[in-house]
Amino acid sequence: MPGLSVIAFMMIIGCVVAKQGEHFFKSGLVILLAIFLHNFLGYVLGYAVSVITGMKGPKRRTLCLEVGMQNAGMATALAAKHFPTMPEAALAAAASCVWHSVSGTFVAAFFLFMDRMHGEKEKGPSPER
Repeated sequence: MPGLSVIAFMMIIGCVVAKQGEHFFKSGLVILLAIFLHNFLGYVLGYAVSVITGMKGPKRRTLCLEVGMQNAGMATALAAKHFPTMPEAALAAAASCVWHSVSGTFVAAFFLFMDRMHGEKEKGPSPER
């Protein structure tokens, strides 16, 4: 099923970009900046709220990723249907699908790296042979 969902996901994005792509060049930089800030602030605020509420490591990471990575696939379909006179809305949602996938991968990799770093510090150096 993951392969099928990726294919469907890419078809939605491809359809929106093919239909509304010329509008991207009119306001592309603003769209990209808004996507980046929305995503970045979601990660930061999700993690900050989890710290403030006293959650532990795995729950902090989960909340960070859940708040940071919005359901951009659904946003793309809803924007295309409900805002037909504003093609930038669907285009922004489609572009955020791609960015959220990329940034989420990097955030998850960062958490994995931090886990490995903390794991090595807790175990201490390995004895030389």
